[in-house]
Amino acid sequence: MITINYLSHNRRDFGKYWSITSHFLNKIKPENKEKIFLNILATKEHDWSSHLDGINHQVHQFPDVELNYMQKVNVCLQSDKYAVKLDEDCFIPNHVWDYIIENIDVLDDEDNFVLTPMLSNGIPHTDRFVESFIRDPSVREAIHNAYLKQEMPRGLWGADYSPLNEYTINSQVWNSKLFFDGVSNLNTYLKGIHPIRICADAQVLLNDYIVENFDRLVEKHNYSIKKFTEPYYTTSTFIIKTEDWWKLLDMGQYDSFDEIQMNLYREKYNKNFLYVENGFGIHTIYNTIYGNKNIWNIGMEDGYTYEVEFVESILGKLK
Repeated sequence: MITINYLSHNRRDFGKYWSITSHFLNKIKPENKEKIFLNILATKEHDWSSHLDGINHQVHQFPDVELNYMQKVNVCLQSDKYAVKLDEDCFIPNHVWDYIIENIDVLDDEDNFVLTPMLSNGIPHTDRFVESFIRDPSVREAIHNAYLKQEMPRGLWGADYSPLNEYTINSQVWNSKLFFDGVSNLNTYLKGIHPIRICADAQVLLNDYIVENFDRLVEKHNYSIKKFTEPYYTTSTFIIKTEDWWKLLDMGQYDSFDEIQMNLYREKYNKNFLYVENGFGIHTIYNTIYGNKNIWNIGMEDGYTYEVEFVESILGKLK
């Protein structure tokens, strides 16, 4: 049995995000719906159940405070054998869900720790997404050129990412392998960095292409499971054995989340991180894009409004 843990927080338009996620969950094959249970871990009250069709679920209501992530994780840790963490700003097409459900036993190999979809701006899969999904060379080139114009900040989250300028503003060609080699050498455990996380221009280019080619994104593709070795995974969505989720928390507490622990655990115990090749999904934008009133001039003036407009564009494409 697989428990999908849907984490909804305090976005004022959270219902629009849920409409997209529930749409795809409802389209999972009937025989695969029998293999899942859905935990809705909600900060805001909502008529969640009315959106669902044939999916066993439970709604858990949490205090409406700025940070309640680890409280929600405590519920996730009570999941069945396999657990999914699904943030509200991530959208996974039903065909990808079906493939994950039907191949979940890949995690029974003790060497395999996490399985992930290919999120559009997920780190490190965004480069795979751009190369695999974007067919227009001019769009790929425009995104890469935006990366090359992006200065990597010193002091963001208390880390110094300026050595990575070697691969952006001081380079003529975007090379993701060299970039992640550089990330590996950073003197910080906060390695969830990539130009897409701080470059609003690249994010808009990517999202515009997704909207224009949405039907192709959500159709069934030729899927397979592969290993990835880049130094860090940003954990907006992942699938893990519940017992392994418990284990990674033994790495200690670093902030109000568990992303750092997951990556440190992988490194310490030499575990495999896996992804679904062609398992395209969408992560709307990072909150680093929400505003540009910072010393690095990262983001856009009203990134949240932009994000909602992007979500509304996706809603308009659903069939």
